[in-house]
Amino acid sequence: MTQVFPHITNNQEKFKAYKSQMERLNLAREQGFHFEGLFILYAMMEDRLSSFLYYAGVINSKRDKLTKNKKVKPYIEEALAPLGDRKYRIRSISNKILIIQHLISDSQTYTPNKSPTSYQDHLCSQIHKTKNWDIMNESLNAIQNWSKSRNELVHALLSRNVANQEEKLILLIEDGYRFCRQLDNFVRSFKKENTIRKQFNIQ
Repeated sequence: MTQVFPHITNNQEKFKAYKSQMERLNLAREQGFHFEGLFILYAMMEDRLSSFLYYAGVINSKRDKLTKNKKVKPYIEEALAPLGDRKYRIRSISNKILIIQHLISDSQTYTPNKSPTSYQDHLCSQIHKTKNWDIMNESLNAIQNWSKSRNELVHALLSRNVANQEEKLILLIEDGYRFCRQLDNFVRSFKKENTIRKQFNIQ
């Protein structure tokens, strides 16, 4: 029988969960539990990416599908058209990254109205107010590559000869820790004074 874990329902529970996992991550880094550290870092990155998409109004309240909001969906469908069906598979960390990169790239070529009215105006204005937004795509590329390296190493454990495995694990942990902090700072900045979901009543 598949285990089902209850969802976190409020910010207090989220804070406790992050505090607990950060303590476990720091312990894993100190004591060499590299695979546990990779597992925690991957989960944190995925959560931060999901958080960005949530506060951008791109996904629904359950965070498992693109929003169907009539004021938002047309822009999202158009902006993400180059991704094809991948834009609907938002559970994948790589697809989350691609979606965010497309939204950031689109905002680079769009000048929002000074008195924003449309969803695109509000989204692009919020992105432009976000610290280091203009270099975030580069960081997301690094996270994408980190994720691929992590997956490659995990799948290679019993099927390939992995030379210098310990060193590669340590490097992955330290790079992942740095990328996770960059991503968390970006999302925190994006969330600041963000009223997109409320403004467009996104459910």
